[in-house]
Amino acid sequence: MVRSILNIFDLDLDVSVAALLRTTGPQPPHPSKRRAQCRLRRMAGAYGGRISLDPPVARLVVDSSSLSHKKSSHHRDIASHALNHAVEVTLPGGGAAAASAGAGAGAGAAALFPAALLAATPGEASDVYYTVEMTLVELLRPEIRGLFKAGGALCGVTVGSRVDGECVAAVLPSGILHLALDRSTYHLLGLQGKPSVTDPKQRFVVTVDLADDTLTAKSKRYERLRWCFTDRLGLRLRFQFVWVPPGGTGGAACPPLAAIGTATEHRLGSTGRVYRAVPVPTLDAAVSTAALLDDEAFELSEWLGAVSGHLDVDGSAEGYHSTFACPEPSSVAPSLLTHRWRGMVSSARVAALLAAAEAAVAAGAAPWVTITVWGFQDTPVSWGTREHGHMEGGENHSTYVVGPAGRYLRFTFLDPADACT
Repeated sequence: MVRSILNIFDLDLDVSVAALLRTTGPQPPHPSKRRAQCRLRRMAGAYGGRISLDPPVARLVVDSSSLSHKKSSHHRDIASHALNHAVEVTLPGGGAAAASAGAGAGAGAAALFPAALLAATPGEASDVYYTVEMTLVELLRPEIRGLFKAGGALCGVTVGSRVDGECVAAVLPSGILHLALDRSTYHLLGLQGKPSVTDPKQRFVVTVDLADDTLTAKSKRYERLRWCFTDRLGLRLRFQFVWVPPGGTGGAACPPLAAIGTATEHRLGSTGRVYRAVPVPTLDAAVSTAALLDDEAFELSEWLGAVSGHLDVDGSAEGYHSTFACPEPSSVAPSLLTHRWRGMVSSARVAALLAAAEAAVAAGAAPWVTITVWGFQDTPVSWGTREHGHMEGGENHSTYVVGPAGRYLRFTFLDPADACT
């Protein structure tokens, strides 16, 4: 849209809006030119008086600590990042793993994990999540609201709706319902909210505390919410929910969710790959001392991304898709195992995998283990209750590289408008 407007003036893209809006001569501009000028003025106000066509720049934050350190933030960050659609585990394997499976994609890579790590992975009959198409008034049912007081964790997010132009919602383990609405839907709903940080003129945010003890069936606020969710706004949204019972590590069956007529139960899908005789980074010193320069950190995150993308990482120049070279120092491992689970992954499962990775490295079963977790791109919130900066890029995922003595490196990929601490 911006490029087409600028082509009307046949001018270079990197000029100020003020210069574009100047007219010469006493004659008024052509009507099409006046319309273009109005559009540019509106965009000028949104972009601080200047239009930039530079691509958005995602941020990569690198930090290091120990899983046993009392001030380590990994517990808080994992718990606050509750809306995840995938988690992946990667580690160098031994010769037995290379002999047990051929190279390539498959579903059995996790079966070759060390026992300590295998015990924490999702099983075939575990980690249940639900897909439910419903109106928001269903969330006011006592059975649903009672889950927030049961000591477990219920979270959900809308799927199939784009956060930059449609109405989306998220339910956090704290019981907060977070609604991101366009202007017309916000005014139609009739509940008090606030302008969105990312688009304050066109998007609005409404929050409802479903765990509030004063929100009883006879309270005025309950009646107001029920009226707004039914008579004012009968919007049907498609949610994904996961319920983790008290003390659980993965999604479990949830009768109140299953009782909703449109609820469908799912289990996490998984894919894996086994690489044979590939060079892998030697990360003992880097993880123990966090002595990574900016370029080294970027190279390591890039190589881990190539592994996650199932690209060839053997460093040969014969492959067309990828000629990534392994970061130095490196050594040739008999095998490299990577396995990913997709669906609705609870933060409790991520925490269990991270603890199991520490145990596997401590037992000498692997020199290092990485845990990568991806958040939903079209979620209205990312870390905690902060709005997700979807307008720039949408990144909100992180990778933990666990080394000896519980030390870890963390790569956090953020949208420019997001914050993780």
